[in-house]
This record gives sequence, structure tokens and C-alpha cells, in this order.
Amino acid sequence: MEHTDHERLLRFIKDVGWKRDRMGSRGAVWKKGDAILRIPYGVDRNSFEWSGLIERAAVADGVDPATLQQRLENWLVDMTEMRAVGGASGSIALEQGITLVTSARSILRTSATTSRTPRAQLGYQYSAVGDRITRKARMGHTRPGSYVIPILMPVEPADEDPDDRQESLDGTAAYVEPEERRATRTMAQALDSIQQRVIGPAREPAAGDVSAMVVAGVARETVVAIRNLLKHEVSLGVQFEWAAGLEGGNRLPSEMQFPSEAEELLDLTAKKLRTHRRSKAERLTGYIVQMRREPQASFRLQTVRSGRECEVEVDIPPARLEEALQWFADRESLLVQGNVERRPGHSLRVPRPELMVPLRDLKLDL
Repeated sequence: MEHTDHERLLRFIKDVGWKRDRMGSRGAVWKKGDAILRIPYGVDRNSFEWSGLIERAAVADGVDPATLQQRLENWLVDMTEMRAVGGASGSIALEQGITLVTSARSILRTSATTSRTPRAQLGYQYSAVGDRITRKARMGHTRPGSYVIPILMPVEPADEDPDDRQESLDGTAAYVEPEERRATRTMAQALDSIQQRVIGPAREPAAGDVSAMVVAGVARETVVAIRNLLKHEVSLGVQFEWAAGLEGGNRLPSEMQFPSEAEELLDLTAKKLRTHRRSKAERLTGYIVQMRREPQASFRLQTVRSGRECEVEVDIPPARLEEALQWFADRESLLVQGNVERRPGHSLRVPRPELMVPLRDLKLDL
């Protein structure tokens, strides 16, 4: 859903501490300490009032207007920097630059699909929803360095009013992950999984490593896109800057490095993904959106199953209730494995989960 400049401005100033004082026929008055903002209904960046609002808000926050405007622009944007390293100072070969752009798009497009249905190999069967998400991404201006391309993904939640968020049994506000964040999160967790299980150990991944990478969102197409860049004798560095206006970013990976020497190792990994057999166990990934203690301690997991968004009730063993509450408070992305039951008139349910673990702590071989 595309939001207006007015809606984005209101979301931003609420998040940074402004409180609505009163409403009138033409607009609303907002306060932060002694500072006052009078915001007309429907104001946008092309209206004459916009620059004045930004200037007054910047004075209240003790920053210059340009800095505040940039914060507003990026408040609900996940930014991924793809950096090619290895060319001459200040430049890379044209062919290397072309490959960097195509590889970056391929990695994002693959992740947008595997964020909905993890698969070891897509075989060009990308999901329509994943491609719709990919089309929302923008390419920012290149930055100083060997060659840096920023990929900007808007991650605005469907509910723009923070005051409307539900609370759990411990008072923690519920968190619903936008589908765009699920795509960028999957991309980060997939790249981090490749680094942790292939690049770091500097060895061909075992079968259990491959299974864990697939759960994290890695597909053969992800690995091939990185390999195609490395074979041009450049290294790839990736950095993520998570939208400050959306929770959960502080628990996600932020930086990965893929040296050019890893080309052969990634080629072996791609071959293993081609022959990987899908597990019979059902695995769901996502965030907790609601918790309850009675009659059975459980949480609702926002996830994607069979390519469709849904919520699944997961029973919590009594000994793990406090741990689950902490996952909810910390906005941890989880992996849940177990048999999913469908009951007439009720939601999907995992009554006896075989595995519950934050994705970032997935150290075991599956």
C-alpha cells in the first residue's frame, strides 16, 4: 500500500516523540516539549508549508533540516549496499559493474521468492508476489568506494498509527512484519548463512549445512549470482542498514564479505543445492504477533505457508514460556518445525513443535 507524504510525516513525528495536542478543521497541532508543529491535512513535499515544518521539527530535535529530511526519507526504508572491491582506485571494469547490478537484482529477486517458500533451487519459477516486491526496490546513487550500489526497499507497515498496535500478555506491542521487510530480512539471513556455513569454514558445505541454508532462504540462484560476480576477480561486500522506523532490525545481520577466492567453493555449493532433497518436516519462519497463557500457553506466528501469508498457533512447552516471551520482546525471527494441524473452525496449529529457535541462532545441522 502506497502512503501519502502526510501519512509518512505523521508516522515519523510520532515515532520520534511528538504528541498530538488537538485537531481543527484545517489540520492538527503537535507538541514536543515546548515546540509546536501545526500540520495541515494532506500536506505534501511539494506544498509551501513542507520546508517550514521540516525546519521547525529540526530545531526541536537539534539537527539541521537536511539531516532531518534524510531521516524522514529513510525512516521506513531498508537499505542494502552491494560493494564490488578489486578494481582500480575509484572505478571497476564496465563488465564488472554490469555483473554487480544484475547479481544484486538476482539476489533480491531470489530472496523475495524464498521468503515465501524456501527452496534449494527455483529453476526460474519465481513467485508473482516476490516479483511484485522486487519491483518496489529502487537503486540509489552510487557512493564513494570501489563501486557501491544502494538498494532501497520501502517497508511501510499496513497500519500507520502506532497507537493502534495490540499488546501481548506482558504488555509488549504486537509486531507485524511487512512483506517487503520479509524479503530484505530473508536476503540478509540467506547471505549471512552462506558466509557462516561456506565462506567462514572455507569448506564444501555438508548436507546439514545445505538444509540450514535453505531454511534461511538460500537458493541455488543466490549462490550463482554471487559466484558470477566473483569470477570477474572482484570481491563482494554487503551491508544492511535497517529502517529505523520499523522494529526488529537490531537483531538482523548487517554485514557480509565474499572474497573473490571463494568462487570455486560457491560453485560446489551451487551444485549441492541443485541436488538437495526437500525435507519432509514442515518448517515455518516468521515473527510472533500474539501470545497467551490460557488455556494452553501458545503464540501466533506470522508466516508464509504454501506461498500464502497466514498465522499459525504454536503451543509452548511450559518450560519455554519465558524464553518465548523474550523472543517476542526482542522481535526475533523464528524457525518452528513440526506437524501443522488444520481443525474446522479454528486456526492452523502446531501442537507439539519439534524445534523452536531464532533463525540467527540456527547453529545445528538440520
